[in-house]
Amino acid sequence: ADEFLFFPTVAHSHAERVRPEYRELLAGSAADSTDDHIVIRAAAKVVDAVAVTRPEKLPDIEDLHIWTADSVRSDRLDFTSVDPPLAQ
Repeated sequence: ADEFLFFPTVAHSHAERVRPEYRELLAGSAADSTDDHIVIRAAAKVVDAVAVTRPEKLPDIEDLHIWTADSVRSDRLDFTSVDPPLAQ
C-alpha cells in the first residue's frame, strides 16, 4: 500500500526505543489505545522505498526520525527478510 495509518501500538510506545529528546511525546498518546477504543492521529503516504546498502550512513538521516540507533538496527534492519533491507 502506498498510504497507511499509524496505529498506537506497543512497538511504537516503548520509551527505550525513542531518543531521549522525543520521549515526552509518548505521554500524550498513552491513552490512545485502550480496550475500548483506538485514536488514530497520523497517516502517511509512501513516496519512495530506499534499499539500505550502507547502514553506517544511517546517522546522517537521524534528524528524520525519533528512533535510537539500536532500535533502528534491531527493529528495522535486523528484522527483515528482504535482501537488501528497505528503509522504512
